[in-house]
Amino acid sequence: MRDPLWKEVYLKQVHEMVERGAAVKLTKDVMDSWKGAVWWESHLIAPNPHSATTPIRLVWNSSQEFGGVSMNSILLKGPNVLNPIRAVLLRFREGEHAAIGDITKMYNSIWLEEQEVHVHRFLWRDSPGDEIEDYAVVRVNMGDKPAGCIAQVAMRETANLPQFFEMKEERRVIKEDSYVDDLLTSHNDPHRLDKIQDGVEKILKAGGLYLKPWVRSGQSGRRDGAEPIPLTLMCPTS
Repeated sequence: MRDPLWKEVYLKQVHEMVERGAAVKLTKDVMDSWKGAVWWESHLIAPNPHSATTPIRLVWNSSQEFGGVSMNSILLKGPNVLNPIRAVLLRFREGEHAAIGDITKMYNSIWLEEQEVHVHRFLWRDSPGDEIEDYAVVRVNMGDKPAGCIAQVAMRETANLPQFFEMKEERRVIKEDSYVDDLLTSHNDPHRLDKIQDGVEKILKAGGLYLKPWVRSGQSGRRDGAEPIPLTLMCPTS
């Protein structure tokens, strides 16, 4: 790779996936003992201009063909399980105090089954002089056709766990006030909104899903010390 910055980011993001358990190095014994289907995914680094935190990101190309076949060509997308964005935004504007939460690395937080892991193998080496080694992604890949459906279903099934049965409002927020990896909710009582936030975090944590710091409208109820963002900026009226 000619650009040293891109190479550095490439190395860092692959290493970070391994460090947080989203990818693993495959041993020869594991590979030899596996008798099911296998597939090696292609990967690359690409500009991500719309993100301030990740301007360059690692991309997994599940649509890359080999012999006329790609991973996505044999996968079903699944049903559209996203909540209607208009309904989410209307409910978001009902309460006097609003909160927005963003699930960090949502897709990459959902575990794959063993048979899925082996069709997410990839080759990697840190430098041209190193030996090429086999790795595998063990979490849901954003580039996979059904990734969005899988992530949404996993999040909602986490909210259905029996230990959270009494947390009706928190479960409703997760199921109904979510859109992709964002949670948008509001309440007239800022203290009740604090408790809802805590409950939502507790439920999601049980499924291995973690939220970035919440964004709250105005000063009331803020706990992260960040500058308040006016509700009109979070959800413009025109």
